[in-house]
Amino acid sequence: MGWQVLRLVEYVSEGFETERSTVAVFFDVAKAFDRIWHAGMSAFTRQDVLSLYSAYTNDIPRPSTSGVQLALFADDTALFYGSRNRNTRFTLLPLQRAIDELGQWFRSGG
Repeated sequence: MGWQVLRLVEYVSEGFETERSTVAVFFDVAKAFDRIWHAGMSAFTRQDVLSLYSAYTNDIPRPSTSGVQLALFADDTALFYGSRNRNTRFTLLPLQRAIDELGQWFRSGG
């Protein structure tokens, strides 16, 4: 999962160099583990639980809005987007569409 953090850091750093505005939204998916079968979970290590979570999020939809990036961390999710347009509205609208899509997926139970 460390490469996802590196990917995000590189994206933001590149944005500074190219004068691109970058916006990121981080989701703490704490309730995701509630959807995983818990009987017998005491035999699992933390790594096993994270593997089960990865299986749960394997079908998470990729943003349909061009340019919006999705990064999955251990039990967190991030959406980020960059634009050279200095009008914040043009940076936020594509990101909001992706947030809405992701919200629908979470509400549907994944």
